[in-house]
Amino acid sequence: MSQYDSESIMNKYGSYGSKYSSTSIFNQYSTYGSKYSSLSPFNMYTSTPPIIYLRGRNVGLLTKNRYAGMNRIDPDELVDWMMYNNLRY
Repeated sequence: MSQYDSESIMNKYGSYGSKYSSTSIFNQYSTYGSKYSSLSPFNMYTSTPPIIYLRGRNVGLLTKNRYAGMNRIDPDELVDWMMYNNLRY
């Protein structure tokens, strides 16, 4: 994930990282960022959160849902998780 990659959620100006984009998890009014949308990692009850892939391998779910399973990454802790796993952004 790169802060310069146009498809990265770490790019604050890209389609997936901007808080103004309709396709971003950081737009609280979008389908993917609303705490009420079933497709949002911020919905505490969703059963369909985003899946995180790292180098083509499924590494877990990006979700606030505490009952989603062992491989759950809280979206508010994503950057810390990336740093812990030596991922640059």
